[in-house]
Amino acid sequence: MLDHPVSRALVGATLVLGAVAACDSTPTAPEAVADQAVAAGAESPALTATVLKDLASLRAYASPLHKLARAMEAGFDTPLTECRDNPGVGGMGYHYGNLSRIDGAVPTVLEPEVLVYAPRSNGKIDLAAVEYVIPFGLWAGAAPPTLFEETFRANTGDGVWQLHVWLWRHNPAGLFEDWNPAVSCG
Repeated sequence: MLDHPVSRALVGATLVLGAVAACDSTPTAPEAVADQAVAAGAESPALTATVLKDLASLRAYASPLHKLARAMEAGFDTPLTECRDNPGVGGMGYHYGNLSRIDGAVPTVLEPEVLVYAPRSNGKIDLAAVEYVIPFGLWAGAAPPTLFEETFRANTGDGVWQLHVWLWRHNPAGLFEDWNPAVSCG
C-alpha cells in the first residue's frame, strides 16, 4: 500500500503535520486541524518534502504571532492596507508589514515581510497568511523571485513581487494564491 506515490506523500504529510501540531501551542478545534492539514498540503502530493518542511518551519515561526499585539511587538507594526476584498474572487484581509524586511533581498522562509489578518464573522481578526514582497525597483534578478518552489506574482497596483502562503485560513483556490474565496471583508 505504501508503494503507491500518493500513499507515501499522504503519510509524509501526516508525519509533517504531526510535528507541526507538536510545535504549535495554540489549541485547535477539530475543524482547525482539518484546515491545517489542507493548508499544509496534505491534499496535494505535488508539494515536495522540502516544501512541506519549510511550511512546518514557517508555521512554528509564526505561532506566537497569531495575536496582532504580539506581531506588532515583533516588528509587524505598520498597517499597510485596510481589509482587501475582491468581490466574486475572494479577500485577503489586513496587511501588517515589517518594513525593515522590505529590502529587495532574496526572500527566506522565516522572514516574511507581511502578515495577513483575516476578519471573522464576530469582527475579530486572525492570522490567516504570510506574504513575501519585494518592490519591483529593489529586485535585481532577471526572473521573478521564487520561494517554496513557487514563482512570485507581479502586483502592478502595489509595484511589488508577491507570494501569499495561506497556512491558517484554508484557501480553496490554492495554498499560494493571492485571493482567498474563504475571506470576506463585508
